[in-house]
Amino acid sequence: MLVLTVKAKQQRADPTEVGCGHRATLQIGTGASLGRHPTSEHQFRIEVNPLAQLTHERRLSALGLVENGEHTEAVSVIRRGIVEIEEILRNQGEVEYAEECVELQFLREWEKEVEGMRELSPREQLQADLNVAVEKEQFELAASLRDQLRLMAPTPDLPGTPPPRVS
Repeated sequence: MLVLTVKAKQQRADPTEVGCGHRATLQIGTGASLGRHPTSEHQFRIEVNPLAQLTHERRLSALGLVENGEHTEAVSVIRRGIVEIEEILRNQGEVEYAEECVELQFLREWEKEVEGMRELSPREQLQADLNVAVEKEQFELAASLRDQLRLMAPTPDLPGTPPPRVS
């Protein structure tokens, strides 16, 4: 039987750990050597890093949404993947690996990329323009943009949007 072990880029106490401390093993052998019926010629057993599998599943789901122009929904799928991986690490007591976890790094970077592809709503565009005007110290333009934002109907689902006023 052949056992192939994939090593992580960073040296760890256990050299069979990959990604966020999870093992990846590929075993190739006959059916008898893997505990199967001895007449079967070849059997394969592959243990996949569960975080890599989860990342791959989220990537496939989000990719279809991105291709359909559904960027907001794709970002939601990616964020759910990030939360799930963080929860797995927490449950396994491996929170200290979060920053070096390649799966988390990939999803976080891709989240930013997909978020940048999304078309901004009129309110979001005004807010972005206001931020630029303030950074460039164009205060008259900033005041005008601020006033336009105040005239727009509030959208509570956007971060930073004040709740509607009660009379």
